[in-house]
Order: sequence, then structure tokens, then C-alpha cells
Amino acid sequence: MNLYALALVLKLMLGWPILVGIVVAAAIVLVYITLGGLSSAIYNEVLQFFVIVVAVVPVTIIGLQALGGWNGLSDAISTGKLGDGATHSWQGLSVSNATNPIGANWIAIVFGLGFVQSFGYWTTNFAEVQRALSAKSLSAARRTR
Repeated sequence: MNLYALALVLKLMLGWPILVGIVVAAAIVLVYITLGGLSSAIYNEVLQFFVIVVAVVPVTIIGLQALGGWNGLSDAISTGKLGDGATHSWQGLSVSNATNPIGANWIAIVFGLGFVQSFGYWTTNFAEVQRALSAKSLSAARRTR
């Protein structure tokens, strides 16, 4: 999926066919993993983190300015489909009568998000599994969360 997403960007920016973008990106990843091993993958992930932070901060500032600041963002959310309930995360979460816009109580949120989705995160997110497997000790592996 990541290679396909990158291929779409390459198609839009450079006009490359999707298949060429996937093959070129996969070849680059294969070369640096083969030459650098696991440490190259970890260094690449750290580099990606900083690139994402450098890109997200200006986008957030520009977006907030376009909406009229924090109050403009709150107003835009309040006039949306969920109304004022979208700005209050934990309102109306009682077990017997959930009155929040999504109709979920606190038990569904805790067990749904905290329990069920954690298995999907830890078993399908290769980056997390890779960090844990590359740790030098059991305590270091536990700190990868």
C-alpha cells in the first residue's frame, strides 16, 4: 500500500506510470536494506520522522490561519455534522445511556480502541515489530511501545 501511495505521488508529480513508480521505489528500498541491513531501516525511519515533523508544523499553522485561528477551527467543527459534541471527547459516555454523537459508551471506547485495535497495531505494523525484534534486551524491547 505504501509503494502504491508513493507511485501515485510520482505519477502526479513526474508523470510516471504507476507500475514504474512501484518498481523504482521497491528497488531503492531493496538496495538500502540489502546494503545497510536493519540499521539502515531504523535510520530511515528516524529521518522520515523529522521530515514529517518539518512538513506538518507549517501545514498546521497555515491551516489554522486559513480557518481564523483556534476559535475559527472550533467554529468550523461546531457547525459540522456532529455539532458541538465533536469538541467534547468524553461527554455523554455513560454505560446505560450514551448521549454522545457517535453513540458509544466508555466501555466500548476503552475495550474497542485499547484492546481490540492494539492487536491489529502490533501484528500488522512492521515498524513496531521490527523495533522490538532489533532490541538488545527484553527491557529495551518493551520500551519500543
